[in-house]
Amino acid sequence: MDQFIVPSKKSKNNIKDDFNQIGITLKKMADDNQTAAERINSMMPVVRNNLLLSILNGNMQTEENDDVKKIFRSHGIYFQYEYFTIIIIEKFEDNMHENIKSKSSFMFYATVSEITRRIIDSYGVCISVEISVGTPCIILNTPTKFTESNILEFAKRLIKDISSSQKLRTQAYIGSCYKGVSGMRQSFEEARTAHNYRNVIIYDDIISYQNIKNTNMPIIYSSDIQMRFENNIRAGNLTEALKILDNIYQTNFSDRTIAPEIASCLVSSIYLSLMLCAESIDEDTYKYLCEKSNLLLNGNIHECYSWLKDLCEIICNKVNMEKESKKAELKKKIELIIEEYITYSDLDQTFIAGKIGVTPSYFSCLLKEIFNIGMSEYISKTRCSLAAGYLKESELTVETIAKKVGLLNGITLNRIFKKYYGITPGQYRDLKSDYDINNHIF
Repeated sequence: MDQFIVPSKKSKNNIKDDFNQIGITLKKMADDNQTAAERINSMMPVVRNNLLLSILNGNMQTEENDDVKKIFRSHGIYFQYEYFTIIIIEKFEDNMHENIKSKSSFMFYATVSEITRRIIDSYGVCISVEISVGTPCIILNTPTKFTESNILEFAKRLIKDISSSQKLRTQAYIGSCYKGVSGMRQSFEEARTAHNYRNVIIYDDIISYQNIKNTNMPIIYSSDIQMRFENNIRAGNLTEALKILDNIYQTNFSDRTIAPEIASCLVSSIYLSLMLCAESIDEDTYKYLCEKSNLLLNGNIHECYSWLKDLCEIICNKVNMEKESKKAELKKKIELIIEEYITYSDLDQTFIAGKIGVTPSYFSCLLKEIFNIGMSEYISKTRCSLAAGYLKESELTVETIAKKVGLLNGITLNRIFKKYYGITPGQYRDLKSDYDINNHIF
């Protein structure tokens, strides 16, 4: 009452002024009360949403009696029936800009709520809860227990109407129908579990808990498969590596359904294999990995699969580039060794392998990639080429030239020279100005 002005003994005009002031004060109080009421009313949807979320998540312990109904009614929530089914709806908007996403979230939630209320009339009561920004959770309250076919029928109709209205693809995650508040929580847990499979089952519009509850099976990715995959990556064999990756995807995700946690482990294992094979990462590849790293945690399995294929190609290309560079370096090193030791009669594959520090068998594999011929043949051709130079530029005897290029005698030089050039050293010396040995290599 402190706000009221108590009239005192004053003139009539003063008293009139006092009452006018009282009227103004009363009007202000009424306006303030109306504003408070409006604020309370505007907050009620949020309060109701939070109340339902608390019950669904099990944060509010409730007993199934009239007290629960009183709590609901006091917040404007009226469940009339005993049975509850939960459906979570999510939209696919990967290509949308973040600003567009946030602006469209409220409209999507409102549209889903309206469509659900419209089609639920023939079934029972519906209340929508926003479990995250723009993600509605539909609570169906029905007088009789919904069968699996009833729920699927309703979900299909809901998805169809939403898609027609919003012009975007949506996915529904459904729990089973249960009795009472505890049943509502159980159905919500099932729907949320089904929602966890959205990154594994990406082509179905409806994911039912009943269809995924028995999918806790092991991945098919044996140590043998892993070894073959890594060996092909290290060898830069992209075609074979992608075949193995395709087979892993087919056997684990196309032919059956595995739990999201297990799928995440599989993707992480393949990613780790690729990183081990990469040895070193350049700046561009590092940036690419940083940009796409969230796929390991949040991407659906198809996105992860595409990303891993891209990563295979990047690493294989890098491996092959490094191999070409190493091959060029190794070829130069071998040529220098042959040039330095060409006069050694025991110059052969084993000798050169020892000089560069590898085993003869491994060196043999390298030679096929670098020279496309065996080492003994390459050395013989090199000796013949050097001998041709001596024959052309000097008057040394064939016997002397043979020893200078590391051969036992002139007979050996005659034999291999004719083998590669089609004529003997003596004939070449006679024809040296008219005979191009490069055009007569056999």
